[in-house]
Amino acid sequence: MFKLSISIKIACILLVGCIHSSFVEASNSGESDRVELCISADPNKKATPSIRVPRPFWQPSWMSWTWTETKCPNGEMKRSAIVYVPNGLEEGANVPLVMNIHALGANANLQQIFTGFDKTADDNKFIVVYPEGFSKAKIGTPLPAPPGVPLYSFNAGGCCSDKPIDDIGFLRKLIEYMEDNYSIDSERIYAMGMSNGGFMTNRVACEMSDIIAAAAPVAGVLFESYSLETPHPMGWTKADDFVCAPENRIPILHTHNKMDSIVPFDGSSGVLSFGFPSVSESIEKWRKLNNVKDTGKVDKKNSITECTLYSEPVEGKGDDFATVELCVIDSDEAGGHCWPGQAGQGAFLQCLNDDVDNSYIWQFFTKHKRDERKAKAEFFTIKRDEERKAKAGKAE
Repeated sequence: MFKLSISIKIACILLVGCIHSSFVEASNSGESDRVELCISADPNKKATPSIRVPRPFWQPSWMSWTWTETKCPNGEMKRSAIVYVPNGLEEGANVPLVMNIHALGANANLQQIFTGFDKTADDNKFIVVYPEGFSKAKIGTPLPAPPGVPLYSFNAGGCCSDKPIDDIGFLRKLIEYMEDNYSIDSERIYAMGMSNGGFMTNRVACEMSDIIAAAAPVAGVLFESYSLETPHPMGWTKADDFVCAPENRIPILHTHNKMDSIVPFDGSSGVLSFGFPSVSESIEKWRKLNNVKDTGKVDKKNSITECTLYSEPVEGKGDDFATVELCVIDSDEAGGHCWPGQAGQGAFLQCLNDDVDNSYIWQFFTKHKRDERKAKAEFFTIKRDEERKAKAGKAE
């Protein structure tokens, strides 16, 4: 009964969203294009556009515009994404890129609609890419998927794929494709995502720290593997366990609702557990990975939202650390599993809180560049040397 109620809850939140996305197009003033890429297992081979399949003989030539089927060479996987480019970008100027990753049982179009991040891109002149999962979502629900609406998942380690799909490999090649075909500032590439997309954003921060400058997971924790002895209630297997060991420190902004009923704030436990770690466990791990102390300071607070910033490096790591920020929302909207703020179309699955929203996420991103890691290291090395000289001078 527990599994059934959770399944229906997931279905109501996610499947209804997919129905919504099939009828409503994202509201924006720029251009949205779907790209279909062929992804080789060879890490050194770049992604290439998929090949259009010839029009079938039975289709009249005057209807050829309706035929859009494409394919990839044998052995290559066809992957999709939606690219949003706002109007008014300065010609020849390199702009930031934000990768916005969708939830379980969703798709790129839904993520584009319900996060409302196109408007943020319009206002701040950056490009957004919405990657689409590959594995069909397996959420254990008795309800059928809406006809013609694709439901996907991402392989984020312990969540939420039943196949070892190399989504990290796909996302690396997607960003490479974006850099080759758009004017992207390679020092300002960011990752964000919701739910399964939030889990995946954590994994991206772990395994793509050589590419991204900062990460902002929403309603998704760092979940390297499903480690419980009992079978997973949704049928997910240990598709692709990983160990988070980023090459570089990655600034993290984690936003989570205290009342989240899908990815519980305190983690999931019990006989039919998803095995999700708690938010505090996820944040503790990121503090250790980013070399910051567990003494945070409240950075923002209102009636239903409080953000705590961990920015003080541990001893001896002043030249090798990154900030971790946790924003906690207290909202019962959409079963607590909602997007921060109210920017999405028609307030669809929004937490309806103030302040911590798309603008807050974007402002967090603007504080970080990939090359600043080196600059920060140089700054603290100089500061440390000056302090040592000062102490030596006093000793004399």
